[in-house]
Amino acid sequence: MHVGPGVRSRQGLLVSNELRVSFEGHHVQVTSNGEKDLAFAVRVFSAMRDECLEHDCYKVLGIDNTTVPQSTLDGFENAKLLADLGFNGPYRIAWVELNPAVFQATQFIETVLLNRGFSARLFDNVEQAIAWLHADDS
Repeated sequence: MHVGPGVRSRQGLLVSNELRVSFEGHHVQVTSNGEKDLAFAVRVFSAMRDECLEHDCYKVLGIDNTTVPQSTLDGFENAKLLADLGFNGPYRIAWVELNPAVFQATQFIETVLLNRGFSARLFDNVEQAIAWLHADDS
């Protein structure tokens, strides 16, 4: 599934981002770039859930190249959004942030998710994320 680009206005400013979600055989892969906010998170997590359900797959690899991270308030809302979409339980989510300038801001979201009991980890490279994601594979 290719979700495509999204462009909308944030308080009169142009917000641009792109999203691609696909099943890669052993996990669902979410690739995105651009500016992030709660509206984009809704798009990402909804597409992610649909792909997971379609393929009966509970492992997700996210690869981001964020230009503008979510606000702290939006970061708190990610846990509620994921829970509302059913991402608690068997899901395992490995997320990679490729932009070192926003990695620390993204770590805050990881902390919120871990504190809410989600099996989710943040990485700065794809190889480590895949190794963690599939560590319990037989």
